[in-house]
Amino acid sequence: KAKKAKRSEERYKKNKKRKVEETTIDDAPKNDEPAAEADDQNAAADKTSSKKRKRSQEDKDQASTEDAVPVEAKQQKKRKKEPSANKEPLAKKEGDAATAGEGADAAAAKNQRFIVFIGNLPFTATTEQITEHFASIQPQSVRHSTEKGTGKSKGFAFLEFANYDRMKTCLKLYHHSMFDSGVGGERGKRRINVELTAGGGGSKSGARKEKLKEKNVRLNEQRQRRAE
Repeated sequence: KAKKAKRSEERYKKNKKRKVEETTIDDAPKNDEPAAEADDQNAAADKTSSKKRKRSQEDKDQASTEDAVPVEAKQQKKRKKEPSANKEPLAKKEGDAATAGEGADAAAAKNQRFIVFIGNLPFTATTEQITEHFASIQPQSVRHSTEKGTGKSKGFAFLEFANYDRMKTCLKLYHHSMFDSGVGGERGKRRINVELTAGGGGSKSGARKEKLKEKNVRLNEQRQRRAE
């Protein structure tokens, strides 16, 4: 009986010891949780502080870079952003260009002259007779080419008109018309030629002569078609 009681007591002690150890093991993690949480908070605080220090350093570097930019470059950048007070609107510029173009056309029309060449005149013709011959279409001016000293006709003249229509009428109606100077019988009568020209007298360039020649060729072709 004594041995049995002793074994029972030993088992009781072992069981009690085992329970104490298990209780100690279970309590250990619970005691470490606050410490682990504190460590996590400290790590997060250190990370936040590191980010702030890094951001502060970047701001300082940026400020240093801006200070290194020349003052003139900053002023140029500012001028680019500011609208130019002297810059005119595009529509106004286009309007001015159109006005200038119209002015040029008007000037060209104003400077245009309507002149015809009168050829094959009798050498006895006078300026008064030429003016009378073309009186119905009212030429603005008659420039009769004559010899110096004698005043004898050289056989040609230039007539200038106020507009294109009068010049066209002269070309149409008076070409090959009979001109009578009233002197010398039949020698004083001739069929005159009326042709286009850019003006009377003076030397003319080769290109100008060629252009006038082409115009008169076309004019003669039109006259022939009308005659047919």
